[in-house]
Amino acid sequence: SVPFEEPLLDCCLLAHDSVAFEGGLGQPLPRLDWNTLKVSILGTHEDAVRSLVRCRQSGALFSGSWDSTVTAWDVTSQSRVARLSMPGKVYSMDCVKHTLIVAMADRHVHVYDTRRLEEALQTRESSLRHQTRCVRLFPDGQAFAVSSIEGRVGVEYLDPAAQSKNFAFKCH
Repeated sequence: SVPFEEPLLDCCLLAHDSVAFEGGLGQPLPRLDWNTLKVSILGTHEDAVRSLVRCRQSGALFSGSWDSTVTAWDVTSQSRVARLSMPGKVYSMDCVKHTLIVAMADRHVHVYDTRRLEEALQTRESSLRHQTRCVRLFPDGQAFAVSSIEGRVGVEYLDPAAQSKNFAFKCH
């Protein structure tokens, strides 16, 4: 039997690949253990869970929701570590090293240090003109790629002094 019938929007595996977390149109955040086939609820949001990302350095799981929040979870103790209010629905997130990037409605983009979640390191607006679809950090954490619903991709550097290197292109 299927534990949750709501459409799946994102999923995230732990490092050992035997545990997965599911984000979807339902508010619960299910934890699925593939070895035991046991399903439990890590926590809930007030609206759909749109994006999930695990930070390898801290081990935290981040869930972004259409309720305009990002929640940090300690998957070992299965508890909420932090809850961040966002200015819009969360559409996409990524985490590299200790950098968490969150892309939201109205082209908002926030950058956090996962060791200090109290305040965003940067708040900016995407250089693309249309709704954000996906955001991904570069492996070195120095820049990110952001895509929109119109098929454009922007590459933006986090360092304010490197903004002249930013560019965008149209995908086919």
